[in-house]
Amino acid sequence: MRDGQELLVLGYAGSVSSDEVTVARGIVSVLRPGWVQTDAAIGPGNTGGPVVDRQGRVVGLATHVAGASRMIGGAVAINGVRGLARSALDDGAPRMREVKVTGMEYVVIRTGRRTMWRRSYDPGSTGERPYVAEVTSEDLRVDNYNGALLVRARDSTGAESTTYMDSHGLLSLPVSQGGWVLSGEPRLILPLPPFGGRTWQDRRTDQYPPQGLGRELTSITRIEGLNEVLTVPAGTYTQCMKVVETIVQVDTRGGQQRVWHVTTTTWRAPSVGPIRSIRELQESKERFVQELVSATP
Repeated sequence: MRDGQELLVLGYAGSVSSDEVTVARGIVSVLRPGWVQTDAAIGPGNTGGPVVDRQGRVVGLATHVAGASRMIGGAVAINGVRGLARSALDDGAPRMREVKVTGMEYVVIRTGRRTMWRRSYDPGSTGERPYVAEVTSEDLRVDNYNGALLVRARDSTGAESTTYMDSHGLLSLPVSQGGWVLSGEPRLILPLPPFGGRTWQDRRTDQYPPQGLGRELTSITRIEGLNEVLTVPAGTYTQCMKVVETIVQVDTRGGQQRVWHVTTTTWRAPSVGPIRSIRELQESKERFVQELVSATP
């Protein structure tokens, strides 16, 4: 397939009280990692239907719609499901079940999965000491709640994290530790399906009672691209997703306020997950870098 190629999407469009197959026409808007974006109308009942080229060849299966006005259609390329189709047609073949969620290839969830990271710190203008350290992290437990996944992880420094995966995407749940009392709302890390230019906002308030410190964070996150090539200690990865989060952080203590501007850039690789993150503080010029060194399958 190629950008601009004409397509037909067949299916049973919902809410029209008809058993007849409907046809919607569109083009390939862009070829994305793992899926094809089209402007052809896709709605309930079309999903799972064949996507056909002008020669009548099935080139994909309709899977989802996205966007504020539900005008972005998605299809998985037929090569991604051909093996399953052959198995289903062969009575003697082993039964196969494969679940794929568009964008899920950028998130790896597996009990016992271990990753090693290299962390480095540039103190900028603070006068602190720079450092480089290696830290391991492990997914300790994955619980399934009616299809939604709750993942608990811990790294070698003792820091814990809890993430939640449902139809909205990947969310981070607050874990209060080190004296901090975090706001109870989950934070959206990655919406599904992801596409270039998708933007979301978040606002939260945290408290550190031992020092009477309050912290308010307002962030805007944007998917800048889905086709980056990146080299880290673990190797070179293609079709990486680049996500940029800009944060305005206001610290309040005893009636005094201090404002920080923070930018965090994260790259995710298909079938690997996060491979690099860079956190930069504008006021102090501090820079925190974390890169993937290795990961178990």
